[in-house]
Amino acid sequence: MAEEIIIPEGISKAEKYETLILQLKPLVESETEMFAMLAITSVSDSTN
Repeated sequence: MAEEIIIPEGISKAEKYETLILQLKPLVESETEMFAMLAITSVSDSTN
């Protein structure tokens, strides 16, 4: 699991979301609490 979410500069918006999804998937796939999952995804979205 990554310690930080890394999204390269200079790529398209679609590529940014694809990169984000690939990094978020391991974080949320084992999470059973919906609010925890939403918190993880909302924090990651605010980093860029």
